[in-house]
Amino acid sequence: MVSRENVDTPTMTSITISQKEIKEKICKLKVKKATGPDGVSARLLKYAGMTIAPSLTSVFKQSVEAWKLPDQWKIARVSAAFKKGREEDRTCYRPLSMLSIQSKLIESCTQVISLIMWLCKIYLITDNGLIGRESQQNSY
Repeated sequence: MVSRENVDTPTMTSITISQKEIKEKICKLKVKKATGPDGVSARLLKYAGMTIAPSLTSVFKQSVEAWKLPDQWKIARVSAAFKKGREEDRTCYRPLSMLSIQSKLIESCTQVISLIMWLCKIYLITDNGLIGRESQQNSY
């Protein structure tokens, strides 16, 4: 059993976002994806990626340190997408939320760290690696 004192839980300030990581993620953007409410397309980010990567990295780092996203990145453009059935039936539609591409980029940079933080919080992972749990085998 690991005691709370033995677990070194990372903080949001320990998240490192590198310019190289941002450039790699920008290069992998799918240019045919819909733009968010800010009108910045994935195509624009991809073409300007190497030039704006330093600025995006700076904004991402400041956001992580402040635990706050820019307000424009929290706004979504919502539209209805038809699933199946009668088009007149409003239950046959599902909502689609289009967020800004920058919002999606910062999420992809921080989601692995968020998972690690959660695992540390529930004591499944420590500096030494994963914590093995005792087997709960049934004896019949």
